[in-house]
Amino acid sequence: MKLHPLSVLLTGGLIVAGVALPGQRGAWAAAPGVPADSAVGRARQEVLVAAVGKRFVSDAVKVSDAEVEAFFEAHRAEFAGSERIVLRHLFRRLSVQAPASAREAARAELEGLRREISAGADLATLAKARSDSQSARFGGLIAPQARGQLESSIETRVWRLEVGELSEVVETPIGFHIFRLEQRLPPQDIPADTARAVSRQKLTLAATAAARERLFEELLRESGAFWAPQLYRRGLPPATRLFELGATRWTAGDLERWWTERTFRERRTTSPLALLRERAERALSLFKAEKERLDADPGVALALAQAEAAARLEAAVAARAAERRARLAESDLRPLFEARPGRFALPARYRLRILVRAFSPEHSPNRYFEELSALAIEIRGGRRDFADAARELSTDPSAAEGGDLGWIDLRDLGWWAGTTVYERVRSLAPGVLTEPLLVEVYDPAQLKDLAHGYMLVRVEGIEPSRQQTFVEAREEVAAAWIEDHLAELRREVEGANGAPTLPQP
Repeated sequence: MKLHPLSVLLTGGLIVAGVALPGQRGAWAAAPGVPADSAVGRARQEVLVAAVGKRFVSDAVKVSDAEVEAFFEAHRAEFAGSERIVLRHLFRRLSVQAPASAREAARAELEGLRREISAGADLATLAKARSDSQSARFGGLIAPQARGQLESSIETRVWRLEVGELSEVVETPIGFHIFRLEQRLPPQDIPADTARAVSRQKLTLAATAAARERLFEELLRESGAFWAPQLYRRGLPPATRLFELGATRWTAGDLERWWTERTFRERRTTSPLALLRERAERALSLFKAEKERLDADPGVALALAQAEAAARLEAAVAARAAERRARLAESDLRPLFEARPGRFALPARYRLRILVRAFSPEHSPNRYFEELSALAIEIRGGRRDFADAARELSTDPSAAEGGDLGWIDLRDLGWWAGTTVYERVRSLAPGVLTEPLLVEVYDPAQLKDLAHGYMLVRVEGIEPSRQQTFVEAREEVAAAWIEDHLAELRREVEGANGAPTLPQP
């Protein structure tokens, strides 16, 4: 069940103005008498870190018109339009190690599907149900392709098609394909103003990243901080020092603890060293803010006052909610539990073992597919132990545990690896090893799924979903009651203390 951020505060976390703040032992209370680990202290820290980023990174990045023009001229060909085609695709993937009988069966399957499509069956519907391509979720639709973007044996065939025409079954080293040409798009140059705006954005992003890196290195020297991420590895003695600045000292044990506290998805979209770097940047920024007395800057001082007021309001609402929660009786909670029983049901849990091979620039994705296809044959034949192979080869954080994910909600796997993986694993019987499955990780910056790698999955066990009893679910029901009544509790606080007035510019 998804809880309102205030519920996080009531169960031991800290939030400020709806934003969860990570725990940190630090030397810098942002104002005299304000503990750094209090909600108000953390709110102040957020403002000061942002102020350092603005002054020493954002405001320091200047991209001149001359630089934009030079980049535009150097990359003019990239902004020039070319003819493109839009294809729809149905694909059956096969390993190069597949026997001739498997290849003949796959070809026969696609020949049959082609006849169905020629007779009027909907290609998009068949692609969604039968295709092994990433494009399956979009009914086989492929993004517009310019000349030279497709594999040569495919390119020569599809560019000869007429709009609406279906290709023959095309064999490539990775399997069998059927294509249909949906559209031909005429060349369309990107307007010069748009191209220059894109050029400026690219230059600004690169300059910002470089400025952040320079600031980090400068602050390490300026502060005299100890910084040794190169020492970190799994199994390092917990007391090994990785970062130290003033009273703040972080060890390998701290990093392992932070890492284990991360959610399933967080542990697969970041790394321990990225987490250490993020916290080190924050600590150095607070050092710089204190040294430069940024809290005396009028704009920063106003932002600090606003953040403090918001944090105090949230703390007051949290206190009122905790008080009310302590007085909740069964008569308050039973109606909610009985009206929404599904809200408090325990989802099915799966015990999974996985082996992931993340893509790298050195090799084509198909290399990883072939590698895992061969490995799956060895595992199924009893010639290789899955757990040992995961420890040796997997790029997933579970490698140290032999790929064992423990008991998880399968939806977490789907949120990370994509709906195709979720649907495939959900249909597995315990003990069955999948073929290589494509891991597609959502990138919010690009608003799309990106191919991350291939993985093998085996279900070790399944605990079916079940309805909890009221006694089992009582704390969840109480948290849900608070969530449902949060607006009312906030009005009570504001009514008792008067509507809060935040400092204005």
